[in-house]
Amino acid sequence: MIKDGNAHVAGKVRFMPEMRFTASGKAVTEIKVWNEDEGLIKVTAWESLAEALNQEVSSGDEVSIIGKWYTRTYEDQYHEEKTVIGITARRIMIRDKGQIVKEVGKE
Repeated sequence: MIKDGNAHVAGKVRFMPEMRFTASGKAVTEIKVWNEDEGLIKVTAWESLAEALNQEVSSGDEVSIIGKWYTRTYEDQYHEEKTVIGITARRIMIRDKGQIVKEVGKE
């Protein structure tokens, strides 16, 4: 199992970004990235990085993500325990043929 810690993952964005706002007004955007080693990874960005991610990244883009791994456990509607593994992004690099073409966020 992945423990909380630093993450650096490269892969392809599988779905369009989904941005929403929390009850307190903070922007949050989620994307799903396919990585050969880890599979489909949920990536979450907050505030200004969330807004930039929503504007700059599209489905099919190659990206590198730097952030922090997290795990979250919850009980679903059938009372089964589920665990979600993902990354809270600090920096996102959009790539084309392996070269960084745009960088979003700061480390």
